[in-house]
Amino acid sequence: MTQTTRYAARFGLLVVVTACLLALVGCAAGERTVVVPEGGAAPTITVNATSEVKVVPDKAQIGVAVTTQAQTAAETQEQNAAGINAVIDALKALGIDEKSIQTTYTYLNPRYDYASPLYYGAAGPEEGVSGESEEILAEGPEIAADSASSTNIVGYEMTTNLSVKDLNIDQVSEVLQACVAAGANNTDGIQYYSSEYDAKYAEALAAAVEAARAKAEVLANASGVKLGSVYSVTEGYQNMAVRYDTGMAMEADDSAMKVMPGEVDVSASVTVAYEVA
Repeated sequence: MTQTTRYAARFGLLVVVTACLLALVGCAAGERTVVVPEGGAAPTITVNATSEVKVVPDKAQIGVAVTTQAQTAAETQEQNAAGINAVIDALKALGIDEKSIQTTYTYLNPRYDYASPLYYGAAGPEEGVSGESEEILAEGPEIAADSASSTNIVGYEMTTNLSVKDLNIDQVSEVLQACVAAGANNTDGIQYYSSEYDAKYAEALAAAVEAARAKAEVLANASGVKLGSVYSVTEGYQNMAVRYDTGMAMEADDSAMKVMPGEVDVSASVTVAYEVA
């Protein structure tokens, strides 16, 4: 190695040492330099945040059903159709739009007489059934012995359920009572929701972004870096239904039903990445 080369090497080493000393001085003064590799992504802080906004529901959806029983399938279906039609007529009489009334399910099932001796065959009831029970079983409904298809079928049961939506909260009690008076003998709960969902969700979303910024500031200060602009934002899962089942309270001195809608939570979540320097 020539003398010139040795001088160059020593000079280069001096430059590196000087740069390190300057960096240490900068750190001592409370400054921080974040080096971004050439062609690499900017350093970021990523946080998750969720916010909720409470809202009092102003809309409701109810489910009512008619269940009928008869000896034959045709008779059961006929009675069920008459009962459902009466309920639908009662709803229309209250001014409920046909578009808000929907048949959600219907089923027809045979009813079995499991206590009948014919159910157990010629040998009689299963072993272990007492003599007293056998006497009671023998007094069950008569079954046509010459009909192979009615060995233990004593009749049929049919249920048809109606869903009534877009009800105002103050309509629920009146609608339920009208349905029961018309022949509905089953209910399928009440679901509440808010017509202001979109506005409330936007409010919750904005609050979630603000909460994310606050969390990121804490992390940046603790890490000794300065929080920069937003690098990316991702919206979380959105529950658009905002509905829940709830109970109903009866007035002690009144047959009217008191509906208790309570409140629902409209929530929004975000994932935000911020650049740091």
